[in-house]
Amino acid sequence: MDYARSQLDPAQRSAMLQRYFQVASCVEEVAEDLRRDLAPKDRQDLAVIIRRIADLLGEA
Repeated sequence: MDYARSQLDPAQRSAMLQRYFQVASCVEEVAEDLRRDLAPKDRQDLAVIIRRIADLLGEA
């Protein structure tokens, strides 16, 4: 991710993230990828971030 942030412009980063969700087979797969190797507290923090992103996406 550090590479993506430093080497890709905003449009490229957006395309990369959107493509990830397009090729994921299901929501459970995405959740497993995101939570892998995270401590419970870190998973909770990530959930808060994802809820906020969902709120922002829904505002459009």
